[in-house]
Amino acid sequence: MSIRFFPSLVLYSVITMLCILIAIPSSYCDEDELYAACNRPYTCGQQIRDMWYPFWGNNIRPQYCGRQGFELKCNDNQNSTILFGDQSFQVLNINMLAQKMIIARNDLLDSLCSAGMLEETIINHNLFSYGPNVRNISLFFACSGELSSLGQNNFSCTTIRGDTISGFYIINGDSLLQNRSNSCKKVIKVPFLKTDDLPVNNTNDLLAGRVTEVLKRGFEVEYRADNASCSNCLSSLGICGSNQSSEQFVCLCRDQPHTRTCPSGNGSNLKLKLGIGNIPTSLF
Repeated sequence: MSIRFFPSLVLYSVITMLCILIAIPSSYCDEDELYAACNRPYTCGQQIRDMWYPFWGNNIRPQYCGRQGFELKCNDNQNSTILFGDQSFQVLNINMLAQKMIIARNDLLDSLCSAGMLEETIINHNLFSYGPNVRNISLFFACSGELSSLGQNNFSCTTIRGDTISGFYIINGDSLLQNRSNSCKKVIKVPFLKTDDLPVNNTNDLLAGRVTEVLKRGFEVEYRADNASCSNCLSSLGICGSNQSSEQFVCLCRDQPHTRTCPSGNGSNLKLKLGIGNIPTSLF
């Protein structure tokens, strides 16, 4: 008797499996809207590519894909900028593994007399800190008296109104030049990257008077971005993000956002979804 009904049982099982397979793909492939939107990196030009949390911006990654303070703007798909307050910085490099960035002040890239340059450099110290090899250049502007005796450390530049401004710079508070500061109307400090042991030696260039070239190379900042929380989220196959209202970290998962990690089996246990474990093995 069992032999007589065996084909019908197999046929029933096959039909059941086909029905399940037809019904499941729509629900299995459904992804949470936030998860889908953040499942692509920020890329701009050749230098800044495949950037994930905490970075966002430029209609590539919405704000909830990153953190406030880490918005990047892509300019003509060539270079990226980041804002600290009202100051704009060009992003020259990002090392996500080391959580370091090389940035340069946009207003000083072409001329020391560019509009807005008479301001101290500002970074968000809640999220960023200067790298260990960062030093300061003190720029003195509108100086009176003869500056030729200062050697290569003097400079002149033209403002947007056509005025010529004379000045000089000091590396790390050089005491020999500090005495001349009283003859100047304005002084600002600008960070630079000390690279004595690299092929491009910024210190030598400064001593040779190439201050603009040094400032174009930028300086290093280190950033902080919920490292432990993001690592745990990634381990659960989630995507790191944030709550736009509270700015708290969230783990974006296939089903919905979660506080820390994605639930185990979240959209990944296809065997259970198909119900394979419930089919009697005796039928085969």
